[in-house]
Amino acid sequence: MIILFIPFFLFALNLSEILSKPKSYVRDFYLTEFMRETNSTILAYKAYNALYKKRPFKHLRLLAKKDKAFEDIYKCINVMPYYVREVDVSCILENGLSLRSIATKLSKKDLKYLYNNLPDSKEKRAIKVLLTNDFS
Repeated sequence: MIILFIPFFLFALNLSEILSKPKSYVRDFYLTEFMRETNSTILAYKAYNALYKKRPFKHLRLLAKKDKAFEDIYKCINVMPYYVREVDVSCILENGLSLRSIATKLSKKDLKYLYNNLPDSKEKRAIKVLLTNDFS
């Protein structure tokens, strides 16, 4: 009798977890999609940690110090207004971790903000080209 009860108990426990934490399941779905697009579990795991820990931008800063691929993300996010940061993180991740890629998805106002606040770098020069060419 007890053996029959254990699987039901585990299912009920899992169901209560699903109902109490729907955001984590949305997050896991996003991670799965990201892994499918990038074909890189390591990159996806780093993105997962950077985006969804309690203090995502602290983790992102630490990642940027350890991994060259995350420097662009950190540079971009660090100077963006707080209310658009998460959107820009997901856009950067979707576009191959490249600031040049994300720049084409930002408004001209955001591009100017980025240009004025980034240190001199190849990313800043890329943004200047985009601003002078007016996205064409």
